[in-house]
Amino acid sequence: MEAGKEEQRGVVRFLTAEGVGGREIHRRVSAAYDERSMSYNPIMDTLAQELLQGLECPVCFDYMVPPITLCENGHNICKICKPKLFECPTCKGWEGLLEELEEHIRKTHNTGDFIRDATGKYTDITPKMRRNCSWAQVVFTLGEIFFLHVVTTDIYLFAYILHVGNVNNAKKYKYRMTFKTRDGCDSFTTCRVTQSYLDDIVSIRRTENCAVLSYKFIERCMGEDREVPIECEILKVD
Repeated sequence: MEAGKEEQRGVVRFLTAEGVGGREIHRRVSAAYDERSMSYNPIMDTLAQELLQGLECPVCFDYMVPPITLCENGHNICKICKPKLFECPTCKGWEGLLEELEEHIRKTHNTGDFIRDATGKYTDITPKMRRNCSWAQVVFTLGEIFFLHVVTTDIYLFAYILHVGNVNNAKKYKYRMTFKTRDGCDSFTTCRVTQSYLDDIVSIRRTENCAVLSYKFIERCMGEDREVPIECEILKVD
């Protein structure tokens, strides 16, 4: 059975490279094996279906022919559906150019303080904070896109900056974050390498690979409207 599977893979690869359409590939593969056995072969038909599922576009469900587009996580999308998408339909990873994503964010999500253009050190001020809430902001700097996320629980505040890109590119940047009490007597500063927006956010908080402060300390940082100033700076790793 494994030999038959490898043989069919080779046939599918050859026909795809020749530019044969997906449904025609299915017809030829099925016909070849039916002809060889002179009868319907359910095992071979299952193998053909298995192989061709990997060539099926998740959007239009047609079989793909070259050029086949891959998202940064390796999911296939056909050349016809690709221009119509802003993100991968399988994992929601970005499918377009960085410039296109920036334009999309500015046009679609430009509300309140959700977007910031930054150069060097800057101060963000969160809206009214309370226990068990979250706040986020997109930051454009260094020609890249970053995502600041602040989350509170009953006893902690977690804050981190994610790079919008793959894991390897995220390692090229770091961020410095400082929280100061209202009276200026105490402060907390952390410097971390950015992680990718594709990383497990829950794991980032669980492993404390971010800024972690007690909620009581954060209350000492709050202004009259319970807003929290955060000094931030995003830098390239030396």
